Amino acid sequence: MACYFVQLIWLPILFYPAAVAAEEGGGPSTPETSTMAETDGQDAATSVCPNTGSCCVAHGGQGCEDASCCETVCNFDNLCCLTGWTADCAALAEILCENTCAGSCPGEGSCCESHAGGGCEDAKCCHSVCLKTPSCCEAIWSNTCANLAIEICDGCDEPPPSPCPTEAEGDCCEDHYPGVGCENENCCEIVCEKDPVCCSAGWDLNCLWSALDFCPNICQCATFGDFDGNVAVNLRDIAAFLVCFTGAGNSPVASGCECADYDADDDADLDDYAPFAALLVR
Repeated sequence: MACYFVQLIWLPILFYPAAVAAEEGGGPSTPETSTMAETDGQDAATSVCPNTGSCCVAHGGQGCEDASCCETVCNFDNLCCLTGWTADCAALAEILCENTCAGSCPGEGSCCESHAGGGCEDAKCCHSVCLKTPSCCEAIWSNTCANLAIEICDGCDEPPPSPCPTEAEGDCCEDHYPGVGCENENCCEIVCEKDPVCCSAGWDLNCLWSALDFCPNICQCATFGDFDGNVAVNLRDIAAFLVCFTGAGNSPVASGCECADYDADDDADLDDYAPFAALLVR
C-alpha cells in the first residue's frame, strides 16, 4: 500500500515538466511538427524567387531570375535561396529545370564570333543563345549563333553598318554602272569593304573583277548548290556538298566547291548547309 502511495505522489512530478513545456511550445517534437517546420523553412527560402541572376550560372546572390526554376532548385536545396546561388545550384538547375539551361555551356571561344565547337565562353550568353537555337550548342558556333549573341547578350559590340545600299540591285558578277552595290548582300559587303567606290559611285568593271576574285560562290556557280549544272539542287548534289563541307573557319573552300559557299565567307559550314537544304528538290 505504501509503495502504491509513493507512485501516486511521483506521477505528477514526472509529467509536470513535459506538460508545462508543451504549453509553452517547447515540448518534444512530433513528426507533424517537424514536417511543419521543414515546410516553413522551404517557404522562407523560396520567398526570394524570382531574384536577379541567371539560374544556369553561379552568381552568389540568393535565388535566380526564373521563378519556377528557382523554386524547384531551392525546394531541393534551400541553401541556394538562403546563402547564395553556387555552381552546385547552377548544376541542379541544368538537371531539374527543363528548357531553362542548355548543355555545352560554357564552351570555348567568343560568343560574338563564329568558331568550331558548340557553346561559347560566356555561360549566361551561351545559355540564352542555345535555348533559342539549340544547334549552337552542338558542333559549331556559327555566324548565326554569333549574330544572335550580338543581338541578345551584353558584351558584344554591334556589327558595323553594311556599306551596301539597302535593296541594291544588279548582278554582282556584271558591270552595271552607274548602279551602286549589287543584289547579293554578302558579296556586296566583301567588295565594298575593299573598294568603297563600288557602293557609292557605281558598280563598274573594277567592281566586277573584285567580285570574280572574292565571290566565286556566285560568280563561278550559276546556281548555289547546283554542283552538276542541271538547274536543280537535288540528291545528286548532296554528295558533292558533303565533300566540300569544311566546318566554320576552315578556309579556303577547295577548288570546285564554290557552289557550297552560300555566304561567301570562304568556308562551307552549317550556315551554308541550311540554305542548301532549303533548295533541295524532294
